[in-house]
This record gives sequence, structure tokens and C-alpha cells, in this order.
Amino acid sequence: MLSEAQERVEGALAKLLKKHRDGTIALVAPEPLASVVHALLTDGQPGALWKAESACGKWEVISPSPEALAHSQS
Repeated sequence: MLSEAQERVEGALAKLLKKHRDGTIALVAPEPLASVVHALLTDGQPGALWKAESACGKWEVISPSPEALAHSQS
């Protein structure tokens, strides 16, 4: 089930990164989806999703890793 969610998020992120290569975009996502998005953009692992905190109002600036950008170009 996690791999299916990651595939769907990868597809959505690929479209966004392709369309907004030079600009800044904002994504609003609830946990545990936010952890999956973060992991894909930083080329990391989502970790223990069942322990993801609910931090209301939390935000973070993420510069996608070169690997994430490479996936969006295909």
C-alpha cells in the first residue's frame, strides 16, 4: 500500500517539478502523506509513518535533490 502511495505522489510531483522548474511552489499535505512527499523530494526514506507527528502549522523549505529532479525530467 505504501508503494502505491509513493507511485501516485511521484507522478504528481513529477508534473509539478516539470511545470515549475524555476519557480517556487507550495504543497499542503497532511501526515502521513507529508512524510512521503518529503522523502521523495529529498531522496530519503519516509520512516515510521505510524509515528508521524501532527504538527499543526509546520512548514519547511525543501530544495529537491538532483535525483528527484532527474525523475521529473523523464
